[in-house]
Amino acid sequence: SWNYSAAECCPRISIEPLCRGIPVTCVKGFDHPMNRMSVVAVRHRLRSAGPLALLFCLAGAPGCGQRPAVEPSATVERTAETAVETTSPEVPRTLVTAEVAPLDAHEQQVDRLIQTLTRPGLPAEEWEKAHEELLTLKHDAALGLAKKLTQGTDVERELAATTLALLGADAVAAAPALEAALHDKASFVRANATAALLQIPERSTAAIPTLIQLLDDSDPQIRQLAAMNLGSLGEEAAPFVDDLRKQLATNKSPEVLTAMAELLGRIGPAAKPAIPELQKVSFSQPEEVRAVVEAAIEAIQAP
Repeated sequence: SWNYSAAECCPRISIEPLCRGIPVTCVKGFDHPMNRMSVVAVRHRLRSAGPLALLFCLAGAPGCGQRPAVEPSATVERTAETAVETTSPEVPRTLVTAEVAPLDAHEQQVDRLIQTLTRPGLPAEEWEKAHEELLTLKHDAALGLAKKLTQGTDVERELAATTLALLGADAVAAAPALEAALHDKASFVRANATAALLQIPERSTAAIPTLIQLLDDSDPQIRQLAAMNLGSLGEEAAPFVDDLRKQLATNKSPEVLTAMAELLGRIGPAAKPAIPELQKVSFSQPEEVRAVVEAAIEAIQAP
């Protein structure tokens, strides 16, 4: 059964990935009862991209992401000729005139679904139904989510990054926006942007520097995601051996060190500059980490 509560889901993933070694979506900020694993998201993950991890959040719920729930004090009414911002009674109404191209039917559908998914207090069943519909739109969804990823509010950017990661290779139309999101102020957004880019072959290497940086994030879930997703790489990470070597020297997390050793072993002979640091890790870590490190050294030294 995938109907785990948040309290059950996150500890399970931190100890061992669900579904026989396949990392799946998990809740970010799961202390609130509305923040829970989405069954739709898990099933979609297992049907699609394979062994990549991402952070998951029920958008709009209190405690979600890296900021408190936002009670909207303003709404935007959009027409083909004007955009009208209507604020709460304390703030004078402002009329902003602008030329806005009319949306086609698919764009309207994507825009409507994003508005639904970012509505605070939306019942979980309605959220999952809207999210599943958005995922079926693939290319059109990617285009609409790309706009939110670069121009949206905090909750819109979090939703966009998470959903684009779930779209996998169908998110290719959003690749430029995903690369820009690698510099987002929120590590939650940066983390899921890397998970999305790793599934777009021609853009995957762009995610590697950010993944390495996220190994030092203050959030343990984000550090875990970065380590797991770096573990999915191979020889394409060879240009970053020096950065990986530095992580071996400074990072004390057995989980991170294991992922780094496995990756360096897959890189092969190009990872020889990291052998001295791997040997130091081998002497200082528990047996299970030491075994992985020794196997990595052997792979690097293989003729």
